[in-house]
Amino acid sequence: SVFMHAMQGGQMIVTDVSSTEKRADAIGKLGLSYGIGMVVGPVVGGVLARMFSLDKAAVVACLLSVISVFITYVYVPAMTKKVINTDQDKNIFSLTKISQLLRAPGATFLISIKLATGIPIGIFQSMFSIVALDTFKLTAEYNSYVMSYVGVTAMLVQGLGIGFVTKKFSELNILFGSACILVLGYLLL
Repeated sequence: SVFMHAMQGGQMIVTDVSSTEKRADAIGKLGLSYGIGMVVGPVVGGVLARMFSLDKAAVVACLLSVISVFITYVYVPAMTKKVINTDQDKNIFSLTKISQLLRAPGATFLISIKLATGIPIGIFQSMFSIVALDTFKLTAEYNSYVMSYVGVTAMLVQGLGIGFVTKKFSELNILFGSACILVLGYLLL
């Protein structure tokens, strides 16, 4: 769990190096790479669990995460854009700065959407495998196939769908529509 923040780090880097016009599409393509990981990872994990044990599969996953941290530390630049900082206060936990951020146009809406959708997503992702194993009596290998299917779906949506949708609709409309679809999906679930 300590090393599971690679996606947010990747999004931060892509946001930093891409132009405003191409940012959503670039982040969608980044999601395509995570989709590939969601397809390959569960299959490899299921095979490792069947051939060895769940513990050994977890150790391999942990080692790969540690390697990703090392690769990130060595190859990702600290900053790609020049930032002029006139603020002398370096404290990132300043309540004044946080309240200024929350008063920025649209920030409260974005944070509310992130919170309202992030909690169910986190619960779903953390519990899906357990529920699938218990409810459907799937083996680790078959559960990995289900997770790979989810990865393929995510890959298609993020890799192909995001670029198409961002050309047709505004980011605010996409965010609102996505939140509505997400809420509907969780209600159906």
